[in-house]
Order: sequence, then C-alpha cells, then structure tokens
Amino acid sequence: MQKHDLADLVEFNNNRFNPKVVINEPGYRLVLISILAGQSIFEHAAPGKVTIYIMRGSIRLFEGEAACDVNAGEIVTFGPGAKHSVHALENSVILILATALKGRTRHLLTNLRTSISLMFVSRSGIR
Repeated sequence: MQKHDLADLVEFNNNRFNPKVVINEPGYRLVLISILAGQSIFEHAAPGKVTIYIMRGSIRLFEGEAACDVNAGEIVTFGPGAKHSVHALENSVILILATALKGRTRHLLTNLRTSISLMFVSRSGIR
C-alpha cells in the first residue's frame, strides 16, 4: 500500500506548469500538475488511455479543434493516441493518470518532458 498527500505536492511556478510524478510504475503513471492561469501545455498524445481529474481551478482542454471547459471535481478521459492540449483558465491543480500499452511506458515520460520543454521555449520567446 502507498499513501500520498497530494496537497504537499502542489507548487506553482511563474515560468511554466509544474508536474510532479506521484507514481511511476510500468504501464502506470500518476502525475500532479500545478498550473497558473494563462499557462498552457502544448498538444501531445499518450500511447495509452489518459484520465484527467481537475482537483482545483478550471482549464480549457482541447482535443484537436474541439474545446471543453473542465472544472474542479470533473474528469475527462482520452483514448490511446488522442492529441490534446491544456490552457489554464484559473490557477489549477490537475491529477493525470496515464496507462501505457505494454512496452510503451518510457513514452509517457518523454512526452511530458517534451511538453514542458515546448512550454518553456514558447514562454521565454525563443523560437
């Protein structure tokens, strides 16, 4: 059994959204993201199913061209390979559960790191 206090992991960053990996096991990754109003996570996809739970705040979630506002207490799911992006409407805390197809776990972390890098480059004006 593992127990985690997610409130202790919430930490906002003025320069970019702030992901904290809570659980990282083969085929299963739980990530807590603290994101300030106006910050974004650029379009990306995961190889497995993704469940997004908004713990606090409000975000606009895009799947391709379709947009959906998601508020505290709501959950959204994506199937494998669905391209999606996030824009924070308020200071928000997001809990993401990503499951990977067998043998594709490494892609989960690579994808998240790529999104963080793209976010930082865009916010700093480097193109």
